[in-house]
Amino acid sequence: MNEKWFQGSVAYTIAKYNMSMFMLGMAAEFRGKIGVNALWPRTAIKTAAVKNVLGGQEMFENHVVLRSWQMLLVILNKEKDLYTGNFAIDDSLLAEHGVTDFKKYADYPFSELMPDFFVPEDAYPVPK
Repeated sequence: MNEKWFQGSVAYTIAKYNMSMFMLGMAAEFRGKIGVNALWPRTAIKTAAVKNVLGGQEMFENHVVLRSWQMLLVILNKEKDLYTGNFAIDDSLLAEHGVTDFKKYADYPFSELMPDFFVPEDAYPVPK
């Protein structure tokens, strides 16, 4: 654990850790029956909660939720026995399945997407 994840967001970070522990526990408990995985966006998602915190220009740097839906479809089509207990980063997983244009997921294609606050910079390869 690193204290930087807790600074200014203790409750949110605890919720993220709890979700992670539930996923790992359910993946073990239901192995062979269903696949249980965590879906993590590399960039911030445009939601009302994010707008409340960021607002203004930074809202242009968020992706729309469509990318997360496409990632969910990729995971649901994987073999439950072979793909379970994973923390999947959306763009890395989609790139493994042929997606190359990530600008289409930006609400405003001219803007750079903002990294999510809780995904470390060294997490999984970033698709080129």
